[in-house]
Amino acid sequence: MRVVLVSTTDITGGAARGTYRLHMGLRRIGIDSTMYVMYKAGTDNRTQKVSGTFKAISNKAVAWLENEVFERMCISAEYCPWSMQILPRFFSDEILSLNPDVVHLNGVKGFVPMNALRSLGKPIVWTVVDMWPFTGGCHYSGDCEKFRTECKDCHFLKRDQFFDLANLVWQRKSKNLDGLNLTVAAISQWLQDCSKSSPILGQFPTELVHYGLDEETYRPIDKFTAKTILGLDPTIAYVAFGADGGTKNPRKGFRFALDAMKILKSRGSKNIGLLVFGETAPDRPVDCPYPVRYLGMLNDDVSMALTYSAANVTLVPSVQEGFGQTALEAMSCGTPVVTFEGIGTCDIVAHRQNGYLAAHGDGEDIANGIEWCLGQSTEIAAKCRDVVLSEYTLELQARRYERIYNSLVSAKGVAKARI
Repeated sequence: MRVVLVSTTDITGGAARGTYRLHMGLRRIGIDSTMYVMYKAGTDNRTQKVSGTFKAISNKAVAWLENEVFERMCISAEYCPWSMQILPRFFSDEILSLNPDVVHLNGVKGFVPMNALRSLGKPIVWTVVDMWPFTGGCHYSGDCEKFRTECKDCHFLKRDQFFDLANLVWQRKSKNLDGLNLTVAAISQWLQDCSKSSPILGQFPTELVHYGLDEETYRPIDKFTAKTILGLDPTIAYVAFGADGGTKNPRKGFRFALDAMKILKSRGSKNIGLLVFGETAPDRPVDCPYPVRYLGMLNDDVSMALTYSAANVTLVPSVQEGFGQTALEAMSCGTPVVTFEGIGTCDIVAHRQNGYLAAHGDGEDIANGIEWCLGQSTEIAAKCRDVVLSEYTLELQARRYERIYNSLVSAKGVAKARI
């Protein structure tokens, strides 16, 4: 079985890290997996980027041009992930030269042109890591539900334009994906439900395949030891928060973390600290009543495992979240998670068993969750770890995809025999 995993980047960003982990898992169970990317930062010789200077520069220039167009049409300069992906790029020829049995799309925003997929002539699996595959361009729609009918008049875009960009993108996706030999793999129940309700992806078979991780890399480390190595006060109970985009990404909900810390202070809670990773300390301190320690960007798994082990509780207060690898990593290290109900992390966190599901958008209930987690015995670490070992290892994820690949290749062989 030969599979090509397509991703915009190899190890940069949450979706890319999830793809690379799958790549490693597939290799471990004997599947011939290759990653094909637009930007390569790692050293894995089984990761191939777009070859040729002209092709690489051309693809980057197209991505830059589309981003410039969006910047001029967006309604606000506020953090707003949105991707057009309607201009041509170099893609399908190099994929076919790898002779895959299955092409597996992952985080492909900014890279894969929708009109090139039909020319592959291969079974396609598309892992839906956010809402972009079925929207008119946004990665997450917020309160908007138009993706369930037809995206137009996007609230992220100015309305005084001479054409409706969101509707153009939505229509191109609908047209180019219609009738493809495509299987959707959602990383959470929430994304699976959204995909099924979408006119674009609702026509395709949809599987639920959670992310996995290397449970031996992300493992519990003695808290005193972890805090000492990171230079943290071992007497303080640390509440960890980390995200792509850090505290500046409104979707990740850092404001709820601050609200919760203020509420805890008003209740008289002592010996608490806030631990932030994913960014360095800002020039202007955040309004937090407890000490805040910034760890900066953590680019290796060992540092991440140390951080999660040093934390007494990890917060994932995202307004919307496709899955929440931060939650999975923390729990694999034995640290309970507080998150909101109704998002992708609900698949991982069981309320008052291995963490706490707060009422959506409620900073006070986040504070309740922190108190609950801090009040638990050390046995909660084992409960967190057991969930990962039973459901979220790399091998389990790889085996689930192996089953999907085999069914697609078998179905293709049957179809050829009939012809």
